[in-house]
Amino acid sequence: MLKKTIKYTDFNDVEQTAECYFHLSKSELIRLELSYPGGFENYLKTLISADDGAAIVRMFVDIILDSYGERSPNGQNFDKSPAARAQFESSAAFDALVMELAEDPGAASEFLNGVMPKDLAEKVKKNEQNAELPEPSPQADVPAWVREDRDPTRKELESMSREQMAEAFRAKSSR
Repeated sequence: MLKKTIKYTDFNDVEQTAECYFHLSKSELIRLELSYPGGFENYLKTLISADDGAAIVRMFVDIILDSYGERSPNGQNFDKSPAARAQFESSAAFDALVMELAEDPGAASEFLNGVMPKDLAEKVKKNEQNAELPEPSPQADVPAWVREDRDPTRKELESMSREQMAEAFRAKSSR
């Protein structure tokens, strides 16, 4: 669970500070992973490589709203009702958070890591630290379908950037 302090100016032009809570359960993360072509992480990488800022912001807005909730005083419940979501979405705090994440990739990454369950976030971090980096091959930047002189598969198409997609169509039309 992420407890986020958000500073914003309310609709009466008064500076405010709000403590907001965000969390995605493991089942919500599975649904998130399955809702994007090629999985959430690959989809995000594709958007970043394509420099599709509008799609990235839309995705973050969805994640913010899907993870927002109100924690019960005893910590036993996390209310993610449509009413709680609508109330937050209509607030100036929501707008301030969206702008912060849109303008700062570090804050966006921190937010994503913070909304994950702690045990899962720790596993991801441990795997990243223990991962051995492969030796770069001379053709590492060349997609397999280009090296193999074939049409890209559906999965390869889904993971392509705009530039790679244009290259695929140019290669196909020149055959």
